[in-house]
Amino acid sequence: MPIPLFLRRLSYHPLMRRLVRALHLQYVAKDWYSRCGRTDGGFLNVACGGISARFLTPSPQDLRTVEQVGLSEHALEILIRALLPGEIVYDIGSNRGLYTVFLAKVVGDGGQVIAFEPETRSYEQLQGNVKLNRLGNVRFFRKALGDWCGEGKLYLGEGVAALEVPGSRRLPPTGGGHEIVEVVQGDRLVDAEHLPIPQVVKIDVEGYEFAVIQGLRETLANPACRLVCCEIHPKLLPVHVKPKIVLSLLKSLGFTHIDLYPRASEYHAVAFKPSSSC
Repeated sequence: MPIPLFLRRLSYHPLMRRLVRALHLQYVAKDWYSRCGRTDGGFLNVACGGISARFLTPSPQDLRTVEQVGLSEHALEILIRALLPGEIVYDIGSNRGLYTVFLAKVVGDGGQVIAFEPETRSYEQLQGNVKLNRLGNVRFFRKALGDWCGEGKLYLGEGVAALEVPGSRRLPPTGGGHEIVEVVQGDRLVDAEHLPIPQVVKIDVEGYEFAVIQGLRETLANPACRLVCCEIHPKLLPVHVKPKIVLSLLKSLGFTHIDLYPRASEYHAVAFKPSSSC
């Protein structure tokens, strides 16, 4: 029997989580939740913005990550409402493809989502989720975008991967080791691969957002690019980069209307150019 929505929401409440830990029921609760929370033999169906999709959930962590799409992804709902059929989207930091799948359904066969994800396991799940939803309008790049070209060290932790950023104010995730990944300056990749200019760009790169925007300046400044949704991680940014500097960079590229949506210790910045602000 699927877990009712109110129980899913309750499971995220801080008081409930503290109670489970106090009673030493973490492992029992995780096992029960994992078995009951999934459907279709390891898949989970979720809905957001009136669109339904299904995702692979091979582990309890994957299950919790996927189900949050239908519970707390306000930024995704904004993008779904803002996108038009036939448009081009860059999904930078695609992870498992939760945004990629929904956005690809919105833009349809006449549009395209170009997904960038450097971490091996997430990249494989990204491809698997796109295939599971029978989408043929997604192009994949197993690369990290930045403001330089070369190799970078990607640290892996539970549910998160973070590219090593010189001068970062916090140590990278621990316990999961690291990978060496290819880092590419965004504008150079756009030119080399003859990628279409996006109308919409989503960025979620765990503290590396300033470098991504710097490396993609020409593309973002193009008049055709009208909206950027960037998750800003104040605690993960390099010490010399404050959130207001990230916002100022977006404004310098023409995104003069910016709405901020808090989310735990980070927030989404949804930036519009004047002709598309709403």
